[in-house]
Amino acid sequence: MVIMRLWLTPDGPDSIELNCVKEEERPQMRLGGQIAADVGYQETEGYKNITGFVLAEFEKVYETKGTVVEHIEYATQVINGIVHKLVVRINAEDCDCVYRCEAWVIMRPWLKPDGPDFITLDCVNKESSFELLDKKITSIFSYILYIILKV
Repeated sequence: MVIMRLWLTPDGPDSIELNCVKEEERPQMRLGGQIAADVGYQETEGYKNITGFVLAEFEKVYETKGTVVEHIEYATQVINGIVHKLVVRINAEDCDCVYRCEAWVIMRPWLKPDGPDFITLDCVNKESSFELLDKKITSIFSYILYIILKV
């Protein structure tokens, strides 16, 4: 199960339902080991056209659409090498999505034989989401450091 969080915007929905697409219909993208290097885009006069995120750690690909105006921020929660949560903030305009997205972005999971036809994503307040995830990541690293020092 993939858990992703979208930002809650004043005029946006509290949740959004995303349809899955067949795996063979996904765009061909390069694979990489780190999320930062896995953001596919083309530089065009200062704009970056997002083509997708490739999470090579567990071989799932997500497609985003929209023109990035400022920057992308991301945070991940990784446990035992598996990405359990991906938080993405994207400042975009002209998004190709159901709702105008200034602070959140659509992502589409691929349809798997044992997966759902769609998933529902809950929107969250962007400040609290990053704060909570930051604390979780910090506590995980603190625990790992504690184990290393103990040994």
